[in-house]
Amino acid sequence: MVREGSTEDTRWLRLLHPSVLAATIAVFGASVGFDLGAVLAKDQFIYTQGAFTLIGFGIVVGLVGVVLLVLELAGWAGSPDRRAGVAHLISFDALLLWFVLWFAIRRPHPVRLVEVWAVGLSGIVVLAAAVLHLRYLRLLARHDAGPGGSTAVVPPVVPDVDREAPARSAGPQRSGAPGPQPAEPAELAAR
Repeated sequence: MVREGSTEDTRWLRLLHPSVLAATIAVFGASVGFDLGAVLAKDQFIYTQGAFTLIGFGIVVGLVGVVLLVLELAGWAGSPDRRAGVAHLISFDALLLWFVLWFAIRRPHPVRLVEVWAVGLSGIVVLAAAVLHLRYLRLLARHDAGPGGSTAVVPPVVPDVDREAPARSAGPQRSGAPGPQPAEPAELAAR
């Protein structure tokens, strides 16, 4: 289990779940595109089979994303705004429920041409999910920016070093300059 309040150890989880959920929305959007292609094409088999397969794949990926979001809300990764996270979870569960039902309705006849109104409704559901997901991503970006509003990473403070040290060992210097003076040839012979 991750330490409470630790953001460095769990930042990967906060970045992973939005990516997985965005991929799910994209896959469902592609399935709607395939259904539209089936409505417009003469050979619907390839498009309807592709849409059916994409819906199944989207359900699997979406379930993984929901599990990651639930882990974040459970406190393992520290959600920036719990209410917004719960609203995001509910909206995404509604998206998954729609496509699970759509998958179940189509399962007995996956290559049957679907009605245009159903494709349009699926498109609206995907569009609404994409808008809600973008709003959640903006919330995460605002939270990560903090009170100053900047997400720039501040480099660690380097202790101040003696600036004259490199000059002293830089080699021969003219007399009157600080630092050790080069030895005269007579002094070298005496040593």
